[in-house]
Amino acid sequence: MFLLIVFAAVGEVGALYSFSVAAAGLGNEPLCKVNDTWTTPFKNRLFTTLTATSCLQVLLCTIQMTNGLFGCVCGTCKNKEVKTKKSHVIFHVVRRSESRHFSLSQTLLLLFPV
Repeated sequence: MFLLIVFAAVGEVGALYSFSVAAAGLGNEPLCKVNDTWTTPFKNRLFTTLTATSCLQVLLCTIQMTNGLFGCVCGTCKNKEVKTKKSHVIFHVVRRSESRHFSLSQTLLLLFPV
């Protein structure tokens, strides 16, 4: 999970760099020489698209970093499953190499100690 946070942070840095380049391109349109005249062939479409996609990338990387942070702090829930047995609920929790069965009241006491 920690590596996920690092990769999302690198993606966010790249998105911020792309945003700054696109914003500079919007402010100072590049000039290109076409048939001995200097024009701005891109107009604003290219840099507007780059700005929008970099904003979306920043948003997605922030969500990914938050998800990874909660995964590191709270742990993953991929090994938990709920089973029913004889009209009552039994929680089957697998941690590392051990397997335990908890009733609903035991699980609530584990989650919310008094």
